[in-house]
Amino acid sequence: MQYHSKIKALILFILISMSVLSCKPTLIEEQVSVDIPVISAYLSPRDSVVQIAVRKVILMNKVEDLLDKDIKNADVRLKFQGKEIKLIFNPKTVYYEANAKFYPKDTVKLFVKLENGNEATAETIIPEYVEGIQYKYIDNRLFELFWKNNKTSYYNPYIEKSSSDNSREVLTFTRLDTGKGYFNATKKQASISGKFPDFSLFNNETYKTTIITFEIAQLDSNMYYFQNSSSKNWFNRSPFQDRTPVFNNIKGGLGIFGSYTITKFKTNLNAK
Repeated sequence: MQYHSKIKALILFILISMSVLSCKPTLIEEQVSVDIPVISAYLSPRDSVVQIAVRKVILMNKVEDLLDKDIKNADVRLKFQGKEIKLIFNPKTVYYEANAKFYPKDTVKLFVKLENGNEATAETIIPEYVEGIQYKYIDNRLFELFWKNNKTSYYNPYIEKSSSDNSREVLTFTRLDTGKGYFNATKKQASISGKFPDFSLFNNETYKTTIITFEIAQLDSNMYYFQNSSSKNWFNRSPFQDRTPVFNNIKGGLGIFGSYTITKFKTNLNAK
């Protein structure tokens, strides 16, 4: 999933942003180094192995002296479904890992304890899958997509294109942002609309049938606020504009512990 790779790319940026914009400025004013656990993980029912990154940042008086290192000997545990599991550090992936299966509505609690006794905790509730999806093709590659929304929920919709002809099956995936990005829906119905590109131009291939797969990621509030706040800073690098504080839901540390579900809806491009 693209979310894991995005965390890796943003991790150092997050550390610096949080150090500058955190409500705890005393950390930067310390004359001695301070170990701060930095945690990142997104849980999903689609994964059979849970991966949690636990790192530390050492602040030595100035933000410029920031160091970022893996923590290999932390006690990392998850509590969910009335049980507790311990995650083991994998030096190959540099994640703490364990086999685990999550389901929508699961409340998952994270507990991290470092060798020096520092502790960090976080919690996420696995979102539900999207239901009641309806597709409407208007004309000239314009489309609308609707689905049920029972409460305030957070989404990140994408489009995945797969094409095939009668003689052979050819899958050519083209991930397309719908233009709405991360958004929250508060009404009983959530929707996206837009215009498809001319898929015949992709890969210089033309197919008789074009199948469209909408991929709707429903996010927990932690993941939504983190992605929104970090993206604003990621795309806004002008030194003349104020930075947006990066969302942090780790008690006793920094980072993000969130979750998401993926619902796919497949239809013919020209379906009415």
